[in-house]
Amino acid sequence: MKFPHLLAIAALILWVGSVWPGEFRSGKTWILLDRSPSMGAEPDLESWLEQTDLSLEAWQKAVKQGRLISFPTTETSGSPDLSHALSALREDLSPPDRVVIRTDGRALNPLPNPKDWSGIQVDVIPPHPQPRFHQVLTPGSWPLEADLWMRIHMLDADLAKGNLDVRDLSQQVTSLEILNQGDSWFALRLHCDAPPKVPLQLHLRWQEEAGRANTSVRILPSGQAPVASLALDSNAEELRRRLQNGEVLLLASPEFVGWQKLPPDLQIFAPQETPDETPLWVLLDTSGSMEGESLKRCRDALIDLREQWSSGPIWVLPFQQDLLNAIALQEAAGLEQLQKLQAFGPTNLRKALTSLAPRFVGEQALLILSDGAAGDAETDWPQFLSQSFPDTRIFCLPTGTKAQGEFLAG
Repeated sequence: MKFPHLLAIAALILWVGSVWPGEFRSGKTWILLDRSPSMGAEPDLESWLEQTDLSLEAWQKAVKQGRLISFPTTETSGSPDLSHALSALREDLSPPDRVVIRTDGRALNPLPNPKDWSGIQVDVIPPHPQPRFHQVLTPGSWPLEADLWMRIHMLDADLAKGNLDVRDLSQQVTSLEILNQGDSWFALRLHCDAPPKVPLQLHLRWQEEAGRANTSVRILPSGQAPVASLALDSNAEELRRRLQNGEVLLLASPEFVGWQKLPPDLQIFAPQETPDETPLWVLLDTSGSMEGESLKRCRDALIDLREQWSSGPIWVLPFQQDLLNAIALQEAAGLEQLQKLQAFGPTNLRKALTSLAPRFVGEQALLILSDGAAGDAETDWPQFLSQSFPDTRIFCLPTGTKAQGEFLAG
């Protein structure tokens, strides 16, 4: 065979290998790193490579060739935006490429469509759960004639290997004792030689090999009542506990349903002699799949409704993976909060409805605005709704061009 013919065959083989998937082309490895605050500290390189089954050579090659991508980016927002990163990356991928994603799962919405990612290996590597302070239970002011006791509840912490450091920035605490009570609970006893004259500023720091967590506590001198501002979705038990501790609580509106669930001896506002108008509740989907036109249409429709509605208050309840703070739509601050809503994160409609169910006593009306991208095949929705909302009229309006109307209709 002549030399020019050999060159033509070699060129043909190289061309086929560049465009044909499978064994003719070696796949590239792309790495997406979630660096949002919930991820905590990053692991050392050796542990990371072992967890992802990557060689050091593959890692170095990905870094050198610009295939290591971090998100969220400063150009977008502080919220996880994995869907944006994947969309930008897709055109650079060809089978049998591999995408390794390190994320805690809060950014996984929407997931890659298997049809669009055929032949691409996508591996999601979750981080080790980060320790965090779940509850810090303490009186708001120093006791009159005793030491002060606090209880601390940790989550995802290794109490046997971690260390709790307590710093009094006001320098009034003379001694302290830490007791491990098991089940992720600590008891902390603080002693002052003389009653505190100024508020104590305590800084709590938990440190262990997997990560660290910080929180702060402010304790007033004896006889002073602390003033706290609570979110409108605070539950009745939290209100009860804070009031019994002698705290003064400030909320934006006496119409907040949490007040109505307090025992009679703690109710601040007397019941109205005439019945209140029945509120309209709007459960608004603000998950990642609602980004763009879908959420904008919902926001515009709610603003129009706000101007025309005269049958009672309107409460907007945004939800994603969890239920967010309620918005009093007809108040000026509520309109501002509505405008600031952003779509990101996964969707859990059942969890949101489960959290809402205790509020719906008697005849109520609930409007659900969603694209329906939260279908739960295992849930018997008619049975779930009849048991959780027996007296509630529920309406679903699909939003967006890709809305799953059949799911919402069911």
